[in-house]
Amino acid sequence: MNWVTALFLLAVLHLAHLKVYSQEFTYSLFDTQDGLPSSTITALVEDDAGHLWIGTDAGLVRYNGYEFQHFYDNPSYRMAQVNALAVDSSGRLWVGTNTGLSLYREGVFYPVDVEGLDTASVQSLSVTQNQKALIATINHLFIIENIGENSQLVEKFESKGILKITEEVNGEIWLGTIDGLKRLSADSIENVIDDRVINQEDVVDILPHEESLLIGTSEENVYHYTFTDRQLEVVRSYDDYYHDFVSFERWDGHIWCVYGWLILSQTDTGATKIHYPPEWNIKLVNTSFVDSESNLWLGSTEGLIRIRKSAFLTIDHSEIESEIYSMMEDRNQTIWLGSNHGMVYQWNKDGVNAWEKPDDFEGEVIDIVSDANNNIWIASFWKGLVLLSNEEITRIHETDISELGPDIYDLHLDQDQNLWIGTYRGLFVRKNGQDHFISCDTLGIPNHCDVYQIKHGPSGIWVGASCGLYHLQNDRFRLMTLPGLTHDIPIRSLLIDNESIWVGTIGYGLRCYSFNNDQLHLQEVIDH
Repeated sequence: MNWVTALFLLAVLHLAHLKVYSQEFTYSLFDTQDGLPSSTITALVEDDAGHLWIGTDAGLVRYNGYEFQHFYDNPSYRMAQVNALAVDSSGRLWVGTNTGLSLYREGVFYPVDVEGLDTASVQSLSVTQNQKALIATINHLFIIENIGENSQLVEKFESKGILKITEEVNGEIWLGTIDGLKRLSADSIENVIDDRVINQEDVVDILPHEESLLIGTSEENVYHYTFTDRQLEVVRSYDDYYHDFVSFERWDGHIWCVYGWLILSQTDTGATKIHYPPEWNIKLVNTSFVDSESNLWLGSTEGLIRIRKSAFLTIDHSEIESEIYSMMEDRNQTIWLGSNHGMVYQWNKDGVNAWEKPDDFEGEVIDIVSDANNNIWIASFWKGLVLLSNEEITRIHETDISELGPDIYDLHLDQDQNLWIGTYRGLFVRKNGQDHFISCDTLGIPNHCDVYQIKHGPSGIWVGASCGLYHLQNDRFRLMTLPGLTHDIPIRSLLIDNESIWVGTIGYGLRCYSFNNDQLHLQEVIDH
């Protein structure tokens, strides 16, 4: 959709008084079947190249958006359970494990050999704005400068159970611990909120927010602490249904609370809850992270979860009473919406109007196309076609297409304005200027094939069918060989650009091909 269309749609949304609901979300779960060494995810961070680094109880993994690269058997870092990850301003990765600390730079791991850290279990870590590394072990907080292979210990404080290290924009360092909220000063660790004030709860995350702090505890309570009057109040109390509190995340323009069984955003207008799909049986979430593309990642004991905003909006209008099966924008910038029972809605700057259909036109309106003269073809799944030309309606029954009366799956107008019709009884074409349909059984596609989709690309017409992928060559359809698959794999969907042919199969995932020398060449497979 270009920017002109986008602006037009925004105007229509306003003028037609449509209700636009918030975006939905899509979910993915990655586990050992996808290449992770373990399904227990313990830490997450993104590097400057956009790669997601994943800590597990079996070592370190990097995800590039397509595959997982294992580092857990790399002898140059202390292989162990990864407890904490951080990336500094120079792009270096810090890896805290239960047997020490390592630094990853330019493809090489360097152990950080500071006395007391070389065998200690790192629980949390952070790199400050002034390039000091703060590393919390079970019993101590280490502060390191001259970050690199020759790191030097600056300070070492005795402090048990530091669970979270948070730096404000002004450089203030806050520590969430098993003993309450603490602050790091120049030469000591100060107690700010004793755990007795918060009912002996562990402080597991801290979020600076408008001259105050949000504090999340292990018992699912969320507190608000203001600096000016040092007041502490509960803003969200314990709820056993949510399970343990995990973290705060700024995501989708809101502050979200991540819990073991769901994530929640509280605003002035109410709460938004996102539940993990029940079939995943998520027992515990350990960590969270929002990447540069606004994906929310959650590390659980059942694998790596990705939640992202859907590209779809829910649009409501009082005139639209049924499901929408098809959509098309004509040359006059009117949006045509195909519904069931033969209903079609026209949506433009003046509002939404229902098209007055012929009485015998029923069924799901499965496709709508417009030709070069702005004539509109409307296809019902099981009741044939309607042609609208200069407000004149021509009814074409399914038996006019074929005596078999086929159900229709797809319409396509090619560059010569020939109308192609994909049906469950094969492919038919109505040549421009003619009024009868030709079965493509005579052109090479058997009429027992279901034809799901017809697309036009730089190399001509392509057809996805239940009996394979076909390409029109020299007025005949050729059944194409798909590398790695048999000829007759069902092809459900097609997407063709100037360089690639994307093929959606039934049972064999999404496959990308290049086409040259009359042959398909496999480029990529997405099968999950």
